[in-house]
Amino acid sequence: MQVHIRHGFFSTKAALQQTDFQASSSQSGVGIFDPQSMDNWYSAELDSQAGAFINLAGDSQFRLQFELASDGNGTADYAKFFSGNAAEVTKRPQLIIEYYIP
Repeated sequence: MQVHIRHGFFSTKAALQQTDFQASSSQSGVGIFDPQSMDNWYSAELDSQAGAFINLAGDSQFRLQFELASDGNGTADYAKFFSGNAAEVTKRPQLIIEYYIP
């Protein structure tokens, strides 16, 4: 899955809205989500272009998009993630940022 980033919100609120799916991103294709899970963890390494769109004082949103609209097998493709307010705290998604200063 491709990762798109938006400095601030894709639409007008932090909460997911229908218009988020059509809203433009600040930068598209800043990373690729690794399709292989390690102990139920997925990761995406963001390229250097993404840094300019991370809001250090507020919100930044990420959007995931399948690379192909269809893989042609006639079966729906999907990815499942728990929400940020999932009852089991350990299942809530986390954003872990690691960076290196050259």
